[in-house]
Amino acid sequence: MSFEFDPPPPEAYGRVTNPERFQVLHTTMLSMITRLETDFDVQREDGYGLDQALEKEFSLARPSIRLIHNDPEAAPLTIIFSDFPGLALRMGRWFDEPFPVCGCDACHDTGETEIQRLTQIVESVIAGRFREISNPIEGCMQAVMWGDDWSRIHRLTTEKDQHHYPQLNWKPWPRRRP
Repeated sequence: MSFEFDPPPPEAYGRVTNPERFQVLHTTMLSMITRLETDFDVQREDGYGLDQALEKEFSLARPSIRLIHNDPEAAPLTIIFSDFPGLALRMGRWFDEPFPVCGCDACHDTGETEIQRLTQIVESVIAGRFREISNPIEGCMQAVMWGDDWSRIHRLTTEKDQHHYPQLNWKPWPRRRP
C-alpha cells in the first residue's frame, strides 16, 4: 500500500500562522518540573544566564529552570522557555533539543506531538537511558538516548574540553526518599 500526498506549497516553509499551538509546551513543562521536584531529589535553579549558549539562541519568555539531581551521576536538565512559544531542553553536558524543531506551516508538528516527544526524552534521561560519548574519529560528541521502542543518536560539534569527559554514562535519577 502506498500513500500519496501533496507537498506543502513553497510559501508554507518559513511561514508560521499559529505559533500559539505550542503554548501548551510551557504549561506542560512547568507541570512536569513540579512532578520531577516532588518525585526526585533535585535542586532547582531559576534565572537568566543558566545556560548562556542556549539562551542566546532564543528570545526568552521567562527565566530558565535547571534541575540538578543530588546524585552527580544523574544528568541535569535545563529548560529554556522561548517566546515563540516553545522550549529548548539541555540534558547532561552537551545535548540540547528544541521543541518544536521548526514550527513552520509546512511542518505538521502540533503541541500534542511535541509533548509526546518531550515526555519520551525526559523519561529516558531520568531512567538513565542517556549517554554522551566522545567520538575522536569523527571529531564530535554523540548523545545516545533510548526508550522502550525507540533510540536515537545525535551528533554534536566538538567541545574544547570534551577530552576531559570521554564518556558520560548518566545514571537513573534516584527517587526522593519519604
